[in-house]
Amino acid sequence: MHISMANQVYQFRLKITGPNGSQIFDLPQASVIGGRQAGNPLLLNDPLVSRQHVRFECSAQECQITDLGSANGTYCNGEKLVPNVAYPILPGAQIKIGPFELTLEAEMREIPRAEASIIEMIVAAPKEDVSPQIDQASEDMPDKPPQNPVEEAPVIQMRVDNLPIDRFEQLPPSGPPGSPPGEGEQVEGGELQPIPGLSEQSTRLINYLPGIYQTDFMARFLGIFESILTPLEWTIDSFDLFLSPKTAPEKFLPWLQNWYGVIFHPSWTEEKRRQFLADAHMIYACRGTRKSLARILEIYTGLMPQIIDKGNDLEPHTFKVRLPAKRGQFQEDVLQELIDGNKPAHTTYSIEYIG
Repeated sequence: MHISMANQVYQFRLKITGPNGSQIFDLPQASVIGGRQAGNPLLLNDPLVSRQHVRFECSAQECQITDLGSANGTYCNGEKLVPNVAYPILPGAQIKIGPFELTLEAEMREIPRAEASIIEMIVAAPKEDVSPQIDQASEDMPDKPPQNPVEEAPVIQMRVDNLPIDRFEQLPPSGPPGSPPGEGEQVEGGELQPIPGLSEQSTRLINYLPGIYQTDFMARFLGIFESILTPLEWTIDSFDLFLSPKTAPEKFLPWLQNWYGVIFHPSWTEEKRRQFLADAHMIYACRGTRKSLARILEIYTGLMPQIIDKGNDLEPHTFKVRLPAKRGQFQEDVLQELIDGNKPAHTTYSIEYIG
């Protein structure tokens, strides 16, 4: 525990500016989840914001921010945060979440002297002696040489949380079975790191039980189910973001491509692939027309092509594709593949460069 000897603490708050105006949100000394899902303490309702987008963890002295693996990312002072890594932030920090801009503010206040004295008394209080006690009757017994020193040695028993421990080398793990070492933790570089949103004890299911059953054991027991169900619920709640080319993860784009039977050439950038998939419903609705072919070439080249299918110098069932670029600026085989796959089957064409 960190205690300020100057009897001063900070009250952190966020100044939020978004599409619907500005507001002030006071950050409690606890973990606060922000996102577009209803029920979040910090509600940021916008399609560009994930359901559980970011977490703020503040104490009386400091504040930290963690991006919870959001689809569109979180930016702090212009830098994109690495997902699932906690970053300390200082007053004045500028945070960008979708269309929302958040500014961290802090107000210093004095701790009442009476409250500070109680805290100092708790910190300075001597620790209770919990060393194991040996039964006095065993000390009065006459000494006799043991036959086997290992078996005859007196057994010292302790009780921890009313659980008798007899010659245990260590306590069993507290996390749910099958979880990483220490529930709510993951191994990175030989060190255990917390898994955002999970803990070794139940924080949600335990609230459905009557108060008499809300014990430490039940919190640990229900934590097993929460560690399994919660990640599944996160995926289901955010699956609509996977179905949009603008917000789907990059590794999910090939699945969206299968809807249209498209296989992109490696020269297609991620931005171009997302744009094509966003316009695919329009492109396929008029496939085989000048409008459709021009749009595909525009997305790939970034230039507006001219498609000429009428003129005295044209043979029947032929057309020209004019690009305002230099020859060799684009891969000829890729352009031909795009045109062949989207032109009328009975036509032929030629490509002209006018750059």
